[in-house]
Amino acid sequence: MRNIYLFIILLLAASCSGTEKTEAITAEITAAQMEGRNAARDIILHTWTDTTGIARRIHKARSPRLKYDSLNHQEASAAFDTAFNRTIRTVRPELARKIRL
Repeated sequence: MRNIYLFIILLLAASCSGTEKTEAITAEITAAQMEGRNAARDIILHTWTDTTGIARRIHKARSPRLKYDSLNHQEASAAFDTAFNRTIRTVRPELARKIRL
């Protein structure tokens, strides 16, 4: 009987850690989306006169994504890119066409 209780406790502990891990991943993806939107805001709010300046600024704006790449968190990297691209496409479609997002 004692072994059954021990087994149940271990099973519950394992399921809780899985839930916590899922919640942590979800939180990281949400944070990456927010960072992507904020990075896009830097591009959207500026009036661009040359493509070199745009390219340089986009490269700088996307730098927060590198932390997800370095940790091999592909879902968070994709979430950052998607939020970044969609924000620019939605708010400044003419700019998105110009920079081919």
